[in-house]
Amino acid sequence: RAGHTFYTHTAGSPELREAVVAKVYALHGVEYRASEIICTVGGTMAIYLATRAFVGAGDNAVIASPAYAIYMNAVVMAGGIDQRIADQPLDDASVGQCEAFRLERRELD
Repeated sequence: RAGHTFYTHTAGSPELREAVVAKVYALHGVEYRASEIICTVGGTMAIYLATRAFVGAGDNAVIASPAYAIYMNAVVMAGGIDQRIADQPLDDASVGQCEAFRLERRELD
């Protein structure tokens, strides 16, 4: 009845984004505009948006497996290539596998 039950903008309410701007400036002295801030309702949307921001068509995205399904789905929706590596200790072999994915992408450019 008070008008507080509605869906907010996908990026978050303007008031919340302004509060984040003020808090970041107060804590770190870094200036942002509210339009540069995104406040998500949950982790899935944050993961999806970050993936869309950093993964483009044809990009290799190295994902430790097993993983939360949104990682693979977001990569595919972004046009990227899901490169899963088995969950393993970080050693020369796993670093080499990640390096191979990076080099493959460079060869495409």
